[in-house]
Amino acid sequence: MNVTVSAFYSMIDGKVANAVNKNNDTHKCPLCVDGADNRIGPSFYHCRLNCVEWLIRVSGQLHIPGHPAQKDTKVKEKRKEITRQLEDHFNLLINRPKIGGSGSSNNGNTARTLLADPKNFSAILGIDQKLVENLRMISSLALSSKYLDAEKVGQLYTQLEQQIWKQFPFLNKKIPPSMHKYSHLPEFIERLPYPLSFADEQAGERCHKRSKYGRTHLSRKTSPETNLEDMMRLSLTWSDPKHADQDVREERKRKAVKDELFERQMAFYYSEQNDKNEDNEEEINVQSDCEETMYDDESNESEEDSDENFTE
Repeated sequence: MNVTVSAFYSMIDGKVANAVNKNNDTHKCPLCVDGADNRIGPSFYHCRLNCVEWLIRVSGQLHIPGHPAQKDTKVKEKRKEITRQLEDHFNLLINRPKIGGSGSSNNGNTARTLLADPKNFSAILGIDQKLVENLRMISSLALSSKYLDAEKVGQLYTQLEQQIWKQFPFLNKKIPPSMHKYSHLPEFIERLPYPLSFADEQAGERCHKRSKYGRTHLSRKTSPETNLEDMMRLSLTWSDPKHADQDVREERKRKAVKDELFERQMAFYYSEQNDKNEDNEEEINVQSDCEETMYDDESNESEEDSDENFTE
């Protein structure tokens, strides 16, 4: 028996993709570089945030005659005005520097909140609402745990790209790598045998807070070796399904508000393979229920037998 293994880089981000392909220019897409490694997996986790920040920056140029560069004083003032309007309307902190100078206040929750209200977000930026809606759709599909239709997703990106060129003609059809990455979605959908979220960096990002807490409070500080050893043991312990499920249940105290209309719109881009998997899951659940009832009947019979023997 011969086994052929096809490996690829999973749970990586843009920095790792640039390093693997030796892409020193971060303004270029790491997947479009000459001689790019086709084993690189998807890395769309930070694209949503980067695209939203880019929209805010470019919108400042859009409303200034001549569309000067980002360093222009008028563009900076316009961008500050847009930021203040977004903060007042959405009650968020946007583009605020963190204490110590490490990054800004923008995060994934900021991007999701802004895109969840495309009408007001586009009105404040002064851009087409449909552009924001398509960006929200394709950024959500890239992080979806469902099987997707590659052809429909490709058409969605083509529509989004044309809207960007029409809205911002002064860019000369140049878009940032974070936005351009979505053009590779159909390739990943056809190449991977499972949904995109099974191979992107969400799992690694999910463990950042846990790893920081473990390194600070639950590992030895006597030497780098002992510290790494304790972190490895903690990682193995946390990876146990029972512990993981318990932690998830405890952390989900607040229920997210579901947008049923948006979920129905996302279902248009799902593949038919999801229906087959759901049918298989239902069959498995029915079988497991039957087995449980069978075991319950057997246990009841054994209890009755033991009672009879005891009475005798």
